[in-house]
Amino acid sequence: MQKSRRLKAALESLHSRYNRQEYLASDPLSLVLDHTSKRPKDVEVIALLCALFAYGRVASIKDFPVRLLQWLGSKPHDALIELHAKKRVLPGADLYYRFQSCRDMETILYRLGAMLADSNRIPVPGNPESKGSRFLPLERYFASGVPEEITSVSYDNGRRAGLPGIDAMISFQSAFLSGIPESLQTDGIVHWIGRPEGKGARKRLSMFLRWMVRKDYPDLGLYRCLDPAELTVPLDVHLGRIARNLGFSARKGADSTMAVEVSMALSGLWPADPLKYDFALTRPGILGRCTGSFQESACPSCILRRVCAQWANGPTTSSETSVH
Repeated sequence: MQKSRRLKAALESLHSRYNRQEYLASDPLSLVLDHTSKRPKDVEVIALLCALFAYGRVASIKDFPVRLLQWLGSKPHDALIELHAKKRVLPGADLYYRFQSCRDMETILYRLGAMLADSNRIPVPGNPESKGSRFLPLERYFASGVPEEITSVSYDNGRRAGLPGIDAMISFQSAFLSGIPESLQTDGIVHWIGRPEGKGARKRLSMFLRWMVRKDYPDLGLYRCLDPAELTVPLDVHLGRIARNLGFSARKGADSTMAVEVSMALSGLWPADPLKYDFALTRPGILGRCTGSFQESACPSCILRRVCAQWANGPTTSSETSVH
């Protein structure tokens, strides 16, 4: 109990340190908040694109979505529907990103346009239509339910842990890929969206859902299909390192099982909103202030040192200063 109190106190201090606007520029969510359109159905599209292209070098993570959103214009929801309906030609010289070729980009944008156009016909199981009709267009696909034929470790993990957020991500993956012929489901497409039956942590989709479901800063709080308590952490290399050092998981691989373990550990500290600390926990790694191993130049001033395995195994200090 005492350890849990110390851990929560340390995380609260970290949260106070990093949950500030000055650190938002280090996160792709800043692109969503900076966009000119504030229509919820545009924000939903902008957030999905920014989240699912958030891989690679930090500069690229921001540069490509900016170019893509500039091309889509001020109303990306409407632009994607028009793109699908008229099969507009993409400016191929510009619209490709790392693993996604120009053809992949065309497939992705056409499919999103089709999903947006068809969203009103998507039923929302277990919800009265009056509630489902208030869902945003892509939100309906997250709420539509996992197809019976889908089985995966991720699905089983989510059910056992009581985390419907995993179901929601698998539902969206299934819906997205179901409208794309097998011949067009390239490695680039699969890398972008993931396979419903995959064992991965679904970091980028988890990040998108955190943005859309949580109402507290810095998130958007536009989705009604899930509660914050039902989400899984966006498990990346930075969160993975710090989670191991804090004792949230001993797993080496950042997979779905580890994501559930970390989510449940955080739920024990803040049951109603386990992802409250996610933004703050990832800042030290993203900003180059934590490598996950002991550093004489950084660890003595880290807010989390008293609850971190690296500090316990390294030199001691009486310093009480915070993370720089």
